[in-house]
Amino acid sequence: MDIYQKRKYSSDGLVIVKGTEIPYRSTVESFPVKGDSGDIDASMFTFSYERSDSADESRPVLFAWNGGPGCGSLYVHMGLLSPKKIKCGEGPDMPQTAPVELINNDNCLLDTCDVVAIDAIGTGYARLYNQEAKSVYCSTQRDAEVFVSCIRQWLTEHKRWNSPVYIMGESYGTIRNAMVADAAFYSSGIDGAGTPFHISGIINLGSALNYGQKDFPVPDAVLNLPSIAAAVWYRHPEGKGDLEDFIRECGEFCNTEYVQALTLGKRMPDADRIKIAEKLSRYTGYSIEKLMEDGLNVDIFKFPARGMASDGISIGIYDARYSLGKIRNTESYDYFSDDASNAVYMPAFSIGYQGIWKDVLGIDTDEEYLEIWNGAERIWDYKTRTSPITLLEKAMHRNPKLKVMFGMGYYDMLTTMGWVHYLVSHFDLPDDRVYLNYYEAGHMPYLGDKQAYQLEEDIKRFIRA
Repeated sequence: MDIYQKRKYSSDGLVIVKGTEIPYRSTVESFPVKGDSGDIDASMFTFSYERSDSADESRPVLFAWNGGPGCGSLYVHMGLLSPKKIKCGEGPDMPQTAPVELINNDNCLLDTCDVVAIDAIGTGYARLYNQEAKSVYCSTQRDAEVFVSCIRQWLTEHKRWNSPVYIMGESYGTIRNAMVADAAFYSSGIDGAGTPFHISGIINLGSALNYGQKDFPVPDAVLNLPSIAAAVWYRHPEGKGDLEDFIRECGEFCNTEYVQALTLGKRMPDADRIKIAEKLSRYTGYSIEKLMEDGLNVDIFKFPARGMASDGISIGIYDARYSLGKIRNTESYDYFSDDASNAVYMPAFSIGYQGIWKDVLGIDTDEEYLEIWNGAERIWDYKTRTSPITLLEKAMHRNPKLKVMFGMGYYDMLTTMGWVHYLVSHFDLPDDRVYLNYYEAGHMPYLGDKQAYQLEEDIKRFIRA
């Protein structure tokens, strides 16, 4: 099945970071993926930006990816890492249709580290050649092994084995983070485990480490309510104080009265249930009657279509700042295809890359860049030998210097703050090596020029710490 041919495109550029000019070398290249037979089954693709006025081999390298599974790295690449990035404004006001604009990345990470965005098999320019092996590579376990192999190949080709390695993943990419941190040291799933190395730091954006795992002993509604409250505050802040105080107030309610009410159910006296409904109404905007009818259980996946219906809008589950018109049939709402935030940012990123940045990088191909590989998600095997959160525990145990950063968007209703708080509190992730950062954004905390700048600052501090 060896129809793979190495592809590589290189160019030079200049980015201005806080008034200082930084020259860089960009390299866009493919790496082979070998199957169990030794034949090349597929390819991975990387977009690298290396500072070209530095010969320091110990300079950190940050490898980054989006999630899906089946999503290319376009969004984290062009929204955060690239020397020129999509102009987002404050996020919701970014253009949905052409033309879009690329702007200098004023706080580009190149003053701190080199960056590499990786496209998974079937996304971007990465391809699956052996179609018979599709189910093999559409799995959490094998996916991690392939990413580690790609990182190893990149370090060898760029002569960077003595550089501290950081990884950053978004959404499903946070599951990949934990798996990669483990497989980089040792993977029992492949014949040749490869050269073992430790990850220096892990950055989780929109953490999905609870997804696909066994049920946790706490109702989802308790952990998700603060993110719903943030969405309500964004459009109706009157009488609610500032955002952080409102979220803290909601969290205290969740951990005391709300969890008790959901546990007791109908055993709680009606008068007390009504009091809980009154407080829930403040955090959700739902009527007391509706909340009582639903048994006080607020479903976050229904909220984007229903929560702001009285305002005549639906909102994004990925980012509650975005809105579209009211959905007439809320039962048919699909949180991906009908999502208000997806409808805005996805076309802007596609146009910005295909229409501008691809030519700047000198990528000479007519092949389409595939942002999403839907075929992967439909058959993806999430089963792992060990849960990702346990592998993260093990990685931090093996490497006492490994640190982990969680970047959370207040307005992310898909991978919520509450789940991060729960995981950090209930698993053995040493407090002195865990960093929690919050952004007035959603699932992609770099959507918005101000938000991206703050996230870049936090990443720089994390790497330099």
